[in-house]
Amino acid sequence: MNLTHESGETMELAGQSAAGFTDMVEPVAEKQFSDVTIQDFDYQIEELDAQIKPIKAQRDNLSNWLIACFKEHNRSSYRSAYGLLVVSKRYSVTVPKGAARDKFRAYLEEKGSFDTLWSVNSQTLSSWHKKEMEAAAVAGDINFTVPGISDPIYRNILSLRKR
Repeated sequence: MNLTHESGETMELAGQSAAGFTDMVEPVAEKQFSDVTIQDFDYQIEELDAQIKPIKAQRDNLSNWLIACFKEHNRSSYRSAYGLLVVSKRYSVTVPKGAARDKFRAYLEEKGSFDTLWSVNSQTLSSWHKKEMEAAAVAGDINFTVPGISDPIYRNILSLRKR
């Protein structure tokens, strides 16, 4: 596929080209650079997202139903022809916002951990928080909380461990 700039300069986009997207999206065909926009790709992404939403909802409904069945029969796993289905608890905390974020920042600065923990993702934050809570429990402080972080959420998740 070639893209032609208004000046007449042509750029070839074949296979996995410099753009890197030509095999993943519907071909843009021969267009002028001025006609090709990020919005063209955003529109295609929005259309695909709209198709994915109902499929994700069906998957989530099935997962919740299976988790309920496991709970009803007092099971945490099931061996199938496809692998081992396992229900496990996921520990998570939310990244603080607003005033809670300011409290959390002050806590990290006081502990000297600001540089390493200020801009982490929620999984890293959850893991760090769990370790902090466990350390406080070992020290005998069962009422310990990390300033700015809300109580953790435990939720059941279903995973498949393939054979």
